Amino acid sequence: MWITEDCGHICTCQTTGTPDCKSISDSETVCHENAMCNQDQDGAWQCTCNEDYTGDGMVCVPLVCPGGFSKKTIFVPMMTK
Repeated sequence: MWITEDCGHICTCQTTGTPDCKSISDSETVCHENAMCNQDQDGAWQCTCNEDYTGDGMVCVPLVCPGGFSKKTIFVPMMTK
């Protein structure tokens, strides 16, 4: 499976060797809402999760640090006397 350059079609190879591409409707998106469509090192287009997220680009979840805190958690130092 691959995504076209405009991120508007999902394609698969048929057993005959020809591509079968399906258009993505306006109400449907290829990439997860926390992902972008980018070109990889081999020139193929794929969904890649945004910074601070992990996954395959179709599903992206926030990165979580040990202890269950997300990278976006803000720590406020406590003052001691």
